[in-house]
Amino acid sequence: MLDYSFHMPTKIKWGPEAVLKNANLLQQYGRKVAIITGTTSAAKSGALSDIMEAVTTNGQIYQVFSGVLTDPSIENVVEMAVNVKRYAPDFLVAIGGGSVIDATKAIAILLTGGIKEETLWQPITYSPMAVVAIPTTAGTGSEVTPYAVLTDNNLETKRSVVSEFIYPVLSFLDSRYTESMSYELTLSTATDALSHLLEGYFANRSNNMSNEFALSGLKLWSECICGLTTHNITQRQRECLLAASLLGGLTIAKTGTTLVHALGYSLTYYYHIPHGKANGLLLGAYLEYMQKTSPAKTTKVLEALGLTSVGEFCSVFADLFTTKLNLSTREIAGFVEKAIKTNNITNTPGDVTAFVLADILERSLR
Repeated sequence: MLDYSFHMPTKIKWGPEAVLKNANLLQQYGRKVAIITGTTSAAKSGALSDIMEAVTTNGQIYQVFSGVLTDPSIENVVEMAVNVKRYAPDFLVAIGGGSVIDATKAIAILLTGGIKEETLWQPITYSPMAVVAIPTTAGTGSEVTPYAVLTDNNLETKRSVVSEFIYPVLSFLDSRYTESMSYELTLSTATDALSHLLEGYFANRSNNMSNEFALSGLKLWSECICGLTTHNITQRQRECLLAASLLGGLTIAKTGTTLVHALGYSLTYYYHIPHGKANGLLLGAYLEYMQKTSPAKTTKVLEALGLTSVGEFCSVFADLFTTKLNLSTREIAGFVEKAIKTNNITNTPGDVTAFVLADILERSLR
């Protein structure tokens, strides 16, 4: 058995009305609260009204900052940090999907370490301002990870801030907040969770504990295949997706991701394909590759998902995602060039060459 360690400092509160039932936990972080949101999901989900009621009951005061963009850029979080600093909060509450939670982690770093882009990429040797996370999607698992993924417009891709110091201190998970998502967003975020579970399970940095998280998450995800394919998602399935997302976050917090994320970032940046969907377009070809390099693990994945073959897996995703891109040879070469430089590639089992990456793109998108 390999040696490994596990550290996850986030306190998790799960269940209906988790925010209101555990409002007292917020008092330890200070009196002034900056609530960070995107455009609509915080209010539509009901999470915003719950947190406002909770902090008001506590005698705390708050201000809402709703400027986080989808796939937030470095410029976006710097601008947000400038605005939030004027309020001088004691801690931050992030309400939204992975974009909002990741942006809030970055804002916390900037507020503590200095508001300039360079701060994000310097070693973090301090505890940034405390972040409380309330996810309104079931996909990224960012509420339990040490990552903040931002769009770098200079490099024309996404970059990750990585530090053990940026885990949220507290996360409230209530599946009711995911009910306001459209089917398209539900599918995209659910696929992001699946991608995390698969990539984390296959990753070179996986270990016995992360493998258990991943397989448990895959079994939960399997309960939702019917709902996703029929566009009829039950409350029970939303709970399963949220739990799978959480387990996916716990998995990649230890393992990181692999080639799917490395390739998917370019699809999101250049073609504006939502992150989860971009990953989903690649998962069939990815699993075919993993069947060659990690056949025993691939068998366990199929068992956990309740599927009989990689072909059946590919068929499911062919029905869910029908997008095809007429990528030129030059575009494929450019995407491969970006991907092959990343740590995701060295974290992928097998000999991942430029040819392998190009082949996965071509078979997935043409």
